[in-house]
Amino acid sequence: MQEALLRVANIIEEGRWGGPQKRISLIAHALRSHDVETTVLLPNRDSGYFRECLQSMDIPHLSLPIQRLGKNPFTFLLYLVTFPFDILVLYRTLMKGKFALAHVSGGAWQIKGVLASRMAGIPVVWHLNDTSMPGMLVAIFRKLGRLSNAFFTASRRTRDYYLKFPEFVDHPAFLVPAPVDTQENNPDRAGRDESLDVYAQPRIVTLCNINPVKGLETLIRAASLLKKDMESLTILVVGKVPDSQKQYFQSLRELVQTLQVEDVVHFTGSREDIPAVLNTVELYVCSSVAESSPLAVWEAMAMKLPVVSTDVGDVPHYLHQDESGIIVPVGDHAKMAAAIKKVLGDKQFANKLGASAREVTVKELDTSVIASLTAQGYRDVYDQFMNTGKK
Repeated sequence: MQEALLRVANIIEEGRWGGPQKRISLIAHALRSHDVETTVLLPNRDSGYFRECLQSMDIPHLSLPIQRLGKNPFTFLLYLVTFPFDILVLYRTLMKGKFALAHVSGGAWQIKGVLASRMAGIPVVWHLNDTSMPGMLVAIFRKLGRLSNAFFTASRRTRDYYLKFPEFVDHPAFLVPAPVDTQENNPDRAGRDESLDVYAQPRIVTLCNINPVKGLETLIRAASLLKKDMESLTILVVGKVPDSQKQYFQSLRELVQTLQVEDVVHFTGSREDIPAVLNTVELYVCSSVAESSPLAVWEAMAMKLPVVSTDVGDVPHYLHQDESGIIVPVGDHAKMAAAIKKVLGDKQFANKLGASAREVTVKELDTSVIASLTAQGYRDVYDQFMNTGKK
């Protein structure tokens, strides 16, 4: 029997393109087959690419004059000053849209949507997607968390990080990992990024916006060890440098120079055709110090790439040691270098890892699988809300 149409407002305070924005787009599109209609509420500021993606997928969205939280003093002050007005904007939008449920994306710091949804009297799901947050924000989350009707957690480690507190022991929570489109990320269908052919083989890639959480120092130090043992090698860091991370990026470039690996480590900037990039390299490396459900790792796995990753988030749950990848301790560049050398030195082993990795993503992380989990979570929360009349 066909389910009744469920109208959901997916709210995010950050407009810059990243993992949460990609997840929202993929799942909003896939939820249509589950009789869920999603309207994305996003900020006007810095959301141009995000809006283009939503438009290309014909996903309803509303750009609103709301401000994100930021470390920059001016951005932080603007966030505080506009805080009550932003909640009012969201409240009015929710009331006008007559949504059945709100999904607050982007993490534990995005509290405006939770407050606005409670004011509007509709059930709200709060999506938690990290494993590291300043203590002050965690304290605020503990105070406001029970305003949500349920949580989505992107990983088991995220669940354990936020929901370990006594006040959340009995709070409904659903595990909803980041999705990967295994049709788009398919080595048999993807092209190649021929611009990367200028770099020496074997080629290693990591996909990330430049910031300290990505642990790129570990990868650079591993490159220094590998250079001593290998005739040729290229490590490509594909991703943009946010304005707030220019000083950190300069420190990375200085480390590259100090270790004399300028001929090995290359910062390429962002690329639009990620499957083509992944189809032009031999290995994917994640050097992060903290993650939850890293979409870039799932995309590499879907492309049948062998993966070497630090032990972060739910990576160990899907990347099984020496079966579908290799996991090394966070910050251990020596073990990372050894793992990279092991994979690159045994093509049969590398192919086995890649084939197994793709099987995992198709079975457990494909967009269709995650959309089903999301839709079931929505309906459980909505039905519970309607049955209990909880406001």
